[in-house]
Amino acid sequence: MPHWVHKPIDVDPRHSHRYIQKKAGATYSPTAFQEKIRFMAFHLKTKLWQTGALDWWAMIDGEDIYLGTREFPLPPEEGDQWTVVKTGDIFKIIEGEVRKIGNKPPEPPLW
Repeated sequence: MPHWVHKPIDVDPRHSHRYIQKKAGATYSPTAFQEKIRFMAFHLKTKLWQTGALDWWAMIDGEDIYLGTREFPLPPEEGDQWTVVKTGDIFKIIEGEVRKIGNKPPEPPLW
């Protein structure tokens, strides 16, 4: 076997967090857990994520939409509105969802 191929490591299942929870009598339901964390991201219905380059993205109507970097309000709250500098897209949080409400031509930086 080549030196760059790693062999699988044998892990004792008693060290997993699920084993410890089960031993303590806790129940685990993946569906309930997924539903719970789905709305934990700022209590929004829209799926949000941040890349390693600190860009904010969202899944809106089945598409990955760029929400900006520093323009994105943190923490986002109901009624927040912002304009993405690079694209000119205007977004607003309405009823817990990020929605695109318009577009204007992007302004070139002054410097």
